[in-house]
Amino acid sequence: MKLNETQKSIVRSLFLKRQLARKTLARSLKLSNPGLTLAVKPLVKEGIIAFAPKIVTGKAGRNEEPLCLNQNYGLFAGIDAGVSSYHFVLLSLAGFTVFEADYTSVKEVMEKLHYYITNSKVVNLCVTFRHYGCHKPFTPMEKELYDALANFNEVPVVFKNSIMALAEIHHLYKNDNRTIFLVKYGPELTAAILEDGKRVRNEKDMCSQIGLTYISEGVTAGVVVDYASILGKEYEEDEGAMMLINDDEKLNRVLDVLALVIYNSDRLFVFDSIVFAGSFLSSPGVFNKLIEKMKALGDKFDADKVSLFEEYATIYSQKSALAAFISHFSDKK
Repeated sequence: MKLNETQKSIVRSLFLKRQLARKTLARSLKLSNPGLTLAVKPLVKEGIIAFAPKIVTGKAGRNEEPLCLNQNYGLFAGIDAGVSSYHFVLLSLAGFTVFEADYTSVKEVMEKLHYYITNSKVVNLCVTFRHYGCHKPFTPMEKELYDALANFNEVPVVFKNSIMALAEIHHLYKNDNRTIFLVKYGPELTAAILEDGKRVRNEKDMCSQIGLTYISEGVTAGVVVDYASILGKEYEEDEGAMMLINDDEKLNRVLDVLALVIYNSDRLFVFDSIVFAGSFLSSPGVFNKLIEKMKALGDKFDADKVSLFEEYATIYSQKSALAAFISHFSDKK
């Protein structure tokens, strides 16, 4: 079923709030009660929306059936190809975790996927990779998973770059209908650009304008800001970003480069919102130090539009299944 913008807003609101009284939902979306009824009717018929147990509302104490997403509509499956394991997760339409586990082999992942497809209703599958469509090749683990699912036709499958999935999830949670520059900081800096919740049409031109390297269709842009190139022989790969936390000198060298890249990007293409995702930047003092470095580069830099993706830590392990949910109700349906 293809949803219009009003219906997408209804699904999003119920996904985030779990259940809402009709009047509350109509008021939050600036709809009339008849307008809400008209939009909800096909969603109920399709089995997307259900009715929660009755509650007493208003001064007259009337019984009302709040709206909620149908827990039995189907499951959204996600597989994330990590560094040393595959993370498999299943979410219900209402956003509840049905199953979540890590596996070290593609064979185990595929067996579990087949089990749930056979015994449950899996409506969509999203597979996320760090190097999907990237200028760097797949790791052996990523390639093995991709090969196993490239021609998979038991359920609809969508492949995404991890940063794109995070940008879409940020839009789902924040409903930020502006130009968002979402940055994932790791051994390599990657960034996703969303405009009104969608990929920008001129992303390749935009990337060249702001000095980033265009990676792939799907709003993913990136530039190498790896520790090894900055720190040289001082970089200890096994420790990754956390090696910087207790070493101010190394931390400052890395943050200087990161601040310059983000500042120049924003100077050439003024973003409405700059969002960082990553546990490293959430460490005490690190994020504030980065903001101060960007402010020092220019008086006109608006630090208020820079924020951390607060849901990052709690939803990161579920990002592939959340991306499946988003994909299922996207414009392409």
